[in-house]
Amino acid sequence: MKYIGIRLHWQACAGLAGMFILASSASAQVVLPQQEGNCQSCHSAEPATLANLVIDEVSGCDYSNADLFGGWGWNNDLGQSCPPLDSAVVAGAYAHDNSAPQATPVATVGCDYSNSDMFDGWGWNSALSESCPPLSGNQPTANPEPTTPAVNVCVDSDGDGWGWNGTDSCRVGEAPVVANDPLTQSPAVGACVDSDGDGWGWNGTDSCQVGVTPIVSNDPQTPSSPGAAECVDADGDGYGWDGTDTCVVGPTTPVVSTPVAGDCTVPAAGTTRVSSTGPVRSTGNEDFYPSIGPQCVVPTNQFNGPGLGFGDFLLGNNAWNGDKSTWNWSQCIALRENSGGTVSPSWTYDWGDEDALQPGYREWEVKSYPEILYGFKSNDEASAPCTTTGLPIKYSDMPDIDIAYSYTATQTNNRSGDFGDENNNPTPVTGGDRNIAVESFLHSSCDIKRGSESNREFELMVWLDHGPERLPSGSPPIATYTDSNSRIYDVYVKGQADPGYIAYVARNEVTSGTLDWDEFFTDAKNNAGTYGIRQIQDNWCLANILFGSEIWWGEGAFSLDYYQITQSY
Repeated sequence: MKYIGIRLHWQACAGLAGMFILASSASAQVVLPQQEGNCQSCHSAEPATLANLVIDEVSGCDYSNADLFGGWGWNNDLGQSCPPLDSAVVAGAYAHDNSAPQATPVATVGCDYSNSDMFDGWGWNSALSESCPPLSGNQPTANPEPTTPAVNVCVDSDGDGWGWNGTDSCRVGEAPVVANDPLTQSPAVGACVDSDGDGWGWNGTDSCQVGVTPIVSNDPQTPSSPGAAECVDADGDGYGWDGTDTCVVGPTTPVVSTPVAGDCTVPAAGTTRVSSTGPVRSTGNEDFYPSIGPQCVVPTNQFNGPGLGFGDFLLGNNAWNGDKSTWNWSQCIALRENSGGTVSPSWTYDWGDEDALQPGYREWEVKSYPEILYGFKSNDEASAPCTTTGLPIKYSDMPDIDIAYSYTATQTNNRSGDFGDENNNPTPVTGGDRNIAVESFLHSSCDIKRGSESNREFELMVWLDHGPERLPSGSPPIATYTDSNSRIYDVYVKGQADPGYIAYVARNEVTSGTLDWDEFFTDAKNNAGTYGIRQIQDNWCLANILFGSEIWWGEGAFSLDYYQITQSY
């Protein structure tokens, strides 16, 4: 009976034991590894299954690893590769063809080198559970070799110099065949998967940024080799590779696949645009980020996940100030699919006690603003194309905007704080402090920018509810305003500290209703002198509408049960 021994080095998770397959022309036996620990970062493709074990009885070719080698198999007796069974597989798409036979196991030393081309010449000793040094004349291109072929191994399955280490993109050797890697066995193209939570990920083709602001400006956790300092951007998305790390090309914000703001034409008069909250949009990789969530952030993973898309909206955690808390905090966003095709966004949070603060941090500073985005936050942060949302739009062209909503919000009494001057016998309280608010930003042009190149000019908020203590400003309200629905609001500004800010705070909580959004802007513009705020300009652009909750402390939950934005031109 003829047996074929193949060592499978493709590991789906750190903590997988070794895999060895024995197969004959008459039967096949597969010894599968046991998985240990959390396997959320496992690859979706797992070759060690009975369904993938295919032995061609006529040719003696083993195709159990064909998915890793472009359909090519291996003939152990002849010591050479076998052509793909499926003629649709393009020969030469992978480096493993008949002209480049794989090394065979060396039984005398207990080392299996059948997959050594994937591991820089290193083999594997199943009995000792450790790597074997490369054979003479087959020197590795990367040193040192990890003690186990697990997550940290850069697996270059198509031989182009680029690979996947189970967490991020990586490069093998000094000069890859191509500048990026469209053939790497990795998460689906289009999904920016950031499994190590540093703000950078892999979309199946190139490095990518996740969320609003990455924790680091590049990705130091990517294993690579020293090389040229030039930032090579082969696919023209603004991100490249400098031989050591991911890099940004040019001085401006990198170009991404989201539509550039300001490209849309204002609809004709009489046109009505109505937002949609369904369906749920896929994150592109359900193993890492389920499309309906939950998607959570914690102190060690403050900027995790690409957000949750639904209809014309994007739900994000936005725990932008979480590192100022000493609490073991958590915040999670999720989507609920309703009958009729609508979707309701929600979040839960536990930001702990009021005094759980890093030194120098003040109780009145916001920690987080989980938000539902409609429009653009910057040119590469959008909920949907401007052809769908109509945003950004010049203020002079802004239509009548009605925001209909209904929400449910709760807080527990499990967390504690104080009310009043904390240095003068404050009153102990339980619960928390947060608001429920809708806001928009105006920018000096429809080329929406944030960060160091920000062109933000004005922020307008409407607080539908607030907690026992926190308000928009430490000063009393400067005026009152009654909207077209006869609701009364106190008007707060920040004076010279921030003349581009105004907030309308409802005197009584309004859990459902309709906001005539443009009328608040009209009031702010017409009374800029009285309020002491910056004068809104007709050539400024409305970038977005955000529905969210500024959180200071406490534990609670929020659900936006109904939400619709109607624009009448």
